[in-house]
Amino acid sequence: ALHCAMNDLQSGKCELALVCGSSIFLEPAVTLAFNRLKMLSPDGFCKTFDKSANGYTRAEGIVSILLTTNSKFIKYTPHANVLASDINTCG
Repeated sequence: ALHCAMNDLQSGKCELALVCGSSIFLEPAVTLAFNRLKMLSPDGFCKTFDKSANGYTRAEGIVSILLTTNSKFIKYTPHANVLASDINTCG
């Protein structure tokens, strides 16, 4: 979605683009299986590459990003620059 929005903005097809994504665990079976296998961190913290690492933590999230090429929006809101985007697939 981000790559398509960036292409449309750069080609002039639109001035604003809203990109959204989510990761929500609606089915508890995988989490329960991971818990039974002791893969999940019992303290709820993921400490990757740390000697106190004791499993990982699953997380849900929702994000919305408003993209624009119009500078009038940038001076009024927090902003960042997207340097590049691409699409990839492994089949």
